[in-house]
Amino acid sequence: MIKKLLISCILIPVLANAKVPDTGFYADLGSGVSSINYLSTTSSSWMVRLDGGYNMNKYVGFQIGANNFFSTQMTNQLLGNYNLSGQGYDVSIIPNIPFGVNAPLNVFARIGLGYDTMSASVGNQSATVDVLGLGLRYDISAHLTVSAQWIGRGLIIQPTPSNYNQSNFLANIGLYF
Repeated sequence: MIKKLLISCILIPVLANAKVPDTGFYADLGSGVSSINYLSTTSSSWMVRLDGGYNMNKYVGFQIGANNFFSTQMTNQLLGNYNLSGQGYDVSIIPNIPFGVNAPLNVFARIGLGYDTMSASVGNQSATVDVLGLGLRYDISAHLTVSAQWIGRGLIIQPTPSNYNQSNFLANIGLYF
């Protein structure tokens, strides 16, 4: 009982003041799963992502990001088995909708443009892609956040000849300055 009371006395003030500043710089580090469609073959890979950005106000920000998905085995009827890895870089506008006044919970979207490079044993490809996303962020304190997000790459602008695209599901931790 005393432990629960002590934890509540610590957590309630932290959560009550959890809202990050409406403007300022931030950095996020995320990890998750990437579902990759390349040369008409789909596979999954573990990925990491690093983002840096600036919130102009509580409703909109700008972000640059880089992601890396690690080597995954692909199987294609014409090409057989091959390994694929890649990197992506992007610039996005981040619309943000807070839940209530000074609420620590926010829904955000991502609309941007990226450049991806694929390295495969059957050939390499680089392409400009659209970057779209949707996520949910919770502000733990005034400088620490956690989020879960989905980021799609190449869903509208489909690079030729591979019709490459990705769906990424990430868990992030972020710092606001």
